[in-house]
Amino acid sequence: MTFSDTANAAVVYVPTQITLTNGQVNIDLDGDGVTDFTLVDHLKDLALYSNRMLGVVGPAGANVVKGQGGAAAMAMNSIISSGRTFQPVDKARARMASVGYRCATSNSCLSFAIGPFKQVKNKYLGFKFTTGGQTHYGWARLNVDYTLGQGGNSIINVYLSGYAYESTAGKSIKAGQTTGADSAQVRGSLGELARGTAK
Repeated sequence: MTFSDTANAAVVYVPTQITLTNGQVNIDLDGDGVTDFTLVDHLKDLALYSNRMLGVVGPAGANVVKGQGGAAAMAMNSIISSGRTFQPVDKARARMASVGYRCATSNSCLSFAIGPFKQVKNKYLGFKFTTGGQTHYGWARLNVDYTLGQGGNSIINVYLSGYAYESTAGKSIKAGQTTGADSAQVRGSLGELARGTAK
């Protein structure tokens, strides 16, 4: 992965075309080779209960903007800054969406789809993270939809179309912002951009 004129960069933007279904995608916002956040889609399958859960986790210092019922699904141009309420994701993942079935008996099941990202188009996950001992803000742009199926066959489809961060420590960024003073764009292969795996 290479940076284009990042010496004085403000907003560093990575365009992507990554589809996630049943797996995970690592996001390295600042291009230092260290994963800052991971999107995880996993199956929880118990007797008379099964669901797919999409969540986000990260290392120490990783936080996401908190919404009702999990990580907030933010609109374009929403401000991501110290004025937001954040949820730490270093010890437990923040839920974005859950879909599936709950069954009272094997013949009596109720479908459900919950969470801020259960069905969204071009919504933003807001980040606060630490790099070089300093706090920075960023975002990831997502489309999410789902298909319900019994017996652990529900599916969450996630499309990650880009992410960015503000390289000036402590400075706010707007959700969807890709340019700024002396902005830079990270270029590389899709595999390099993802720095993770997806199925």
